[in-house]
Amino acid sequence: MRPFFLKILADRYVIAIGLPIVLLLIGVVSKRLARGGRSWERQDFFLGIEIVLATISVQFVYISEFAKLTPGSSIGASSLAAEKLTASAMYIAITLLIFVIVLVTHLSYHNKNERPIQQICLLAIGANLIGILLLTGFIILIKGA
Repeated sequence: MRPFFLKILADRYVIAIGLPIVLLLIGVVSKRLARGGRSWERQDFFLGIEIVLATISVQFVYISEFAKLTPGSSIGASSLAAEKLTASAMYIAITLLIFVIVLVTHLSYHNKNERPIQQICLLAIGANLIGILLLTGFIILIKGA
């Protein structure tokens, strides 16, 4: 019997929500370290573009996993694989559209230092939340289905 702690860490919802948040925190710290700054800046928290791109790359990896599988003789198994591939392809298309929206938002507000509250709300909270929701949605809806 597995310990309770391992059961919690293996839960798909904990993975779907916890993994993007951990990656976001690592990204924030990495930006600060790469910048060499001694203090935090608003731009350290603008990771929406990176999170959405990470979601797209995870989806392509997921599709490539299916490409390696040999179709089974069972009609039900191949039908399920076809459904998952179709759902993943649609999710990629939606994610790419949302990526363009996040990118335009970053282009519009990234250098608007005279409006720090708008930057924080749109880039540090909004764009990051969109990225986290996309990655979480993929893990729960497509990968975990």
